[in-house]
Amino acid sequence: LWNGAWFLARAGQLDGYRCTIHPEHRAALAEIAKDSQVTSESYIVDRDRLTAASPTGAFNMVLEWINQLYGRHLADAVVDILAFEESRYRRARPA
Repeated sequence: LWNGAWFLARAGQLDGYRCTIHPEHRAALAEIAKDSQVTSESYIVDRDRLTAASPTGAFNMVLEWINQLYGRHLADAVVDILAFEESRYRRARPA
């Protein structure tokens, strides 16, 4: 997912958009996507283009997308559910 910007750029779908990609590929993307602004951000949501530079960036990007589509309450609920599951798992692990 976090290198999907490469394929979008090759197809000309990032022209005029801000985007991001894994740091290893940032310079190469800037060369092929001359009409886009390649950033060092963790994720970018620019109108109808979503790009991420890492797994964590992809997760935060999805939360931002949910927030834009359905509101902060749903995005917060997703975080609450995942935080609960993680804390439950940690309690169940033996020392």
